[in-house]
Amino acid sequence: MKEDIKKGFSEIRQKFCKKIKNVFGKDFDVIKIFLTNYGVGGSYKLPNEIILKFPFKKGAKGVAHEIIHLLIQEDVIKYKISHWEKERIVDLILHSREFAFLDYNYFEPYKIDVGHVDSLFMKYFFRNRDKFFSEISSNSN
Repeated sequence: MKEDIKKGFSEIRQKFCKKIKNVFGKDFDVIKIFLTNYGVGGSYKLPNEIILKFPFKKGAKGVAHEIIHLLIQEDVIKYKISHWEKERIVDLILHSREFAFLDYNYFEPYKIDVGHVDSLFMKYFFRNRDKFFSEISSNSN
């Protein structure tokens, strides 16, 4: 599993890192990936940890998913974004034109209606991220 993830991520690493730097203005010196036999499929812990449950079938795309979580988590906390809204945001980022090279083909099975996120994402996310998160927060209350 370690070698599969390493190989898969090495194929997208350069382009992915460049995109996250352009879109988020951030980069990582190190991301620690922990493999485990318990817990959910994938999770994360600020500032730079990803936990993957064995067997992890999403490979490099799943790692990209968890990295996006790390990148938006401070805004998620600041604006009190719900779990399912957060998952929808990550999915929309990875399905966006900016990240199309990933050929990301997965959506979380949302447990609530998160359709309100889509129009706000299209309108604000890549232009004004604070406005985007603020609007989601005010629409959720």
